[in-house]
Amino acid sequence: MVTSANCALMNLQTSMNVEGGLGALGSTVMTSTLLVSTLTIVPVISKYLDVKVFLVSTQLMFIVYVAANFYPAYYTILPASSITGFAKSAFWVCVGKYNLQFAKKYNLIGSGSLSKYINYVTGYFFCAYQSCQVIGNMIPFVIFKVAPQNENMTHSHLLNSSRILVSEACGANDCQLPSQEDPSKYRQAEQTTIYIMLGVFLVMTFVGAISYMFIPSPANGEFK
Repeated sequence: MVTSANCALMNLQTSMNVEGGLGALGSTVMTSTLLVSTLTIVPVISKYLDVKVFLVSTQLMFIVYVAANFYPAYYTILPASSITGFAKSAFWVCVGKYNLQFAKKYNLIGSGSLSKYINYVTGYFFCAYQSCQVIGNMIPFVIFKVAPQNENMTHSHLLNSSRILVSEACGANDCQLPSQEDPSKYRQAEQTTIYIMLGVFLVMTFVGAISYMFIPSPANGEFK
């Protein structure tokens, strides 16, 4: 649930936070922080913290990112994106350890080699991970589709005529730039609709992060 909410929200950043390129800049900061954290601080921290404690604590950090989108500004989105980049980095480190733990458990009861079960578990994980894109993106699609449309809200740099539904102007049909064929067709969803979507993401993130507490933690020293 955490990944579904986070991926969907990140995909919408350049459509939700258009002014000043805030959404694009926030996504850049997130990815950059993920890269730097993975190469530096996260491997060090993971040596001293229990895997489950590290995973749960960092997954709860995604709440900050969702909350920041209720009040999008440079002083909220950019710090939250940086925190989320660190959390994403920690997620991948912890996932690698959990995948190895599960593969070892299968190896104890199966007849195949450890590498075979590592491949199996990793494949199952990435199947579940990629399905989060489908599940996560269905949520805003449904919300935007059924919610009442705002006939008056437009971005300040766009024209005010020939508006269409937000579901027809986002994603592949996005036309934010004045250089596009018909930039006047772009308009944002009702603020209430966006708040509903963010509220759903907030609940998903919290419940998903807490659910990690019920996953057994790898034994100390198992991955040394």
